[in-house]
Amino acid sequence: MSDGHDTLVVVLPTLTGVFKTPLAVMQHNQSERLETDFINGLTRAHEGEMDTKPIHSAAQSAAGYLYQARLALCEALRYAYVDSGIEIAVEKLDDVSFEKTGSALELLQTKHHLKKSGDLTDYSVDLWKTLRVWSEATKTDPSLPGRTRFALITTAQAPIGSAASYLRPHSEGSVRNPAEAEAKLMAAGDSSKNTALAKAITAFKALTPDIRKSLVGAIEIIDGAPLIANIGAVIEERLRMIAPRGQSALAREQLEGWVAPDMLRASGRDTHHHPCA
Repeated sequence: MSDGHDTLVVVLPTLTGVFKTPLAVMQHNQSERLETDFINGLTRAHEGEMDTKPIHSAAQSAAGYLYQARLALCEALRYAYVDSGIEIAVEKLDDVSFEKTGSALELLQTKHHLKKSGDLTDYSVDLWKTLRVWSEATKTDPSLPGRTRFALITTAQAPIGSAASYLRPHSEGSVRNPAEAEAKLMAAGDSSKNTALAKAITAFKALTPDIRKSLVGAIEIIDGAPLIANIGAVIEERLRMIAPRGQSALAREQLEGWVAPDMLRASGRDTHHHPCA
């Protein structure tokens, strides 16, 4: 959610329109090259250097901002040929949001862990922090769950039988059961002794039963999401139908260099103050 940082809104036709110019003649300006170098540098650091050195909070924070920006771009490409009226925003209504005519269609929370993927248990801090954000938003506007998809995209893994595991999207091998998920969350809230979760639990339990049921039913947990070092490949795959044949990798570099400066500034990270790796 926005906490004073600039908000970025990108209209999707602009994203695809960049490829109307032949990639061979597209030129980056200096800031675009710096952003692309920063993305590649931090990715290399994660793949190699960070495997043998202690992870500091600054690195985790930088990776979190970058992950949010890259994921926003990746998710935006799902809509490239679906609806030209969709807008994507970073740090406006949520970490990432998709809107149309000012109304939220999707609210995304992103959670990235550099080294330890972690477990999304019923007592997970990541899970309950997310539930607090969505519970407070739903209390303000009870109509949200009826018209909005709430998605937590995380590199953590939901254990079998956990509340989060019952909120995965419908797919082969997954059993979606929002009612069971709600029951497990309420039980966890009743038994939790973690004071760090107290405000989140209070916000969730403060919803009326009907509204809480509606909210949980609108939530999707996308666990085991690609790490920051791997999300570039996902972007390239989604660009194959947009970019010139055989140039999806170059297209990704061009596109990330084009949108990354504003996305990272909207996330509160001014990458121009950081040397390239």
